[in-house]
Amino acid sequence: IFTHGSPSRAHIWRYFTKDICHLGHCIMADNVGFGDSDKPPVRYGVIDMCQYFTAYVDAVAPNAEKIIFVAHDWGAMMTFDYAAKHKDKVIALTMFEGFAVGWPEVPNSIDGQYYSLVAGAEGERLVIEENFWLNLIQLGSNRPLPQELLDIYYAPWQTEDSRWPIRQFHLDIPIGTHPAHSYNWMESNFAALRHSLELQILVFQKVDENTPLTFPPDSVHAARFKSAFSKLDYVVLGAGNHFSQEDYPTLLAQTMAKHIEKFA
Repeated sequence: IFTHGSPSRAHIWRYFTKDICHLGHCIMADNVGFGDSDKPPVRYGVIDMCQYFTAYVDAVAPNAEKIIFVAHDWGAMMTFDYAAKHKDKVIALTMFEGFAVGWPEVPNSIDGQYYSLVAGAEGERLVIEENFWLNLIQLGSNRPLPQELLDIYYAPWQTEDSRWPIRQFHLDIPIGTHPAHSYNWMESNFAALRHSLELQILVFQKVDENTPLTFPPDSVHAARFKSAFSKLDYVVLGAGNHFSQEDYPTLLAQTMAKHIEKFA
């Protein structure tokens, strides 16, 4: 089951079917409120998103005994939550550039600068009124993306009301121990899985200091996972970016397949 982040959609996994989907039944869907999925007429945050995700997985794979997740960005958070509550079903997870824990502090990096803009006093205007966060789709790729592809990614966010989840998700990222609701919830899932989950993490190195990577090899995220998870396949790839599915889909898919085929 493939999961995506923000402000992405399942379309980002379109090149992965050739190298992975012969290993099992592949499912790729838009998160609630994203892509072509329905947009609830209520405000919701990351914990609500996980509840939607749990209901979705239980609906599309009610009798599954061997679930393997492929996660990116906020997709890591959702899959960790599901795996922590369904250890009998989830046998492995592979992820890159994933949010599964928060930051001890806002990093002094381009992704930290973007976070500060979005979460700060001007964040509501930037995200809701100016659709600022969609700039990350191009910034997070190492190649110029064609306009027809950008249009696919931009399509779900045409109205101000549609952009509220993007804003709320960034407010839910734990910095230190705040906000407490998301910090405690992420830490609980992390602790529940550290000795049981067969986890593969793919890590890209920065092209330069302007590369908006969440999880580079020298990050606090990387160090924490390496020290905590006893069943970890930690793979450092070459220079990449946050949305490397658009740049190096074959490299990612084939590296993920090597992990997945051990359990298929």
